[in-house]
Amino acid sequence: LEITIQNHRGRRLGRYGEYLRVVDRTVDVGIKLATYDNVVPGAYLESCFENHGSATVAPTATTLERFDGTTWHPVAVPVGPQYLPAQTPIQRALGPGEAERIATLVPANAKSGLYKVNASGIVLDSGEPVTISAEFGLH
Repeated sequence: LEITIQNHRGRRLGRYGEYLRVVDRTVDVGIKLATYDNVVPGAYLESCFENHGSATVAPTATTLERFDGTTWHPVAVPVGPQYLPAQTPIQRALGPGEAERIATLVPANAKSGLYKVNASGIVLDSGEPVTISAEFGLH
């Protein structure tokens, strides 16, 4: 986009230009964990909610599940997710390429085994829910 400003004689008085790129709307989120196998009961599991798409996404919640060998079971977490730095939900909208660190408390009485953290969010322009998961080991 380029705009040129001229006087009545055609003399250029100024010019303004800006590069503009139009991309398709995509929803693509991911989660990364700081560690996969050194988590201990009573510690915070640090994760990163990542927006790889072009639609704006807001993280809304995290949950934990434990695998018993055949089925995943919910784990009661005494404290909700901690967003780093702490922010109100309206400030946590993640635009394209943005990410947010989230700490989830692993209960002190959690048994060792295979766990997964589930992070959910919503796409702001459509209300579409998104859910992503990552597995980790608890010792």
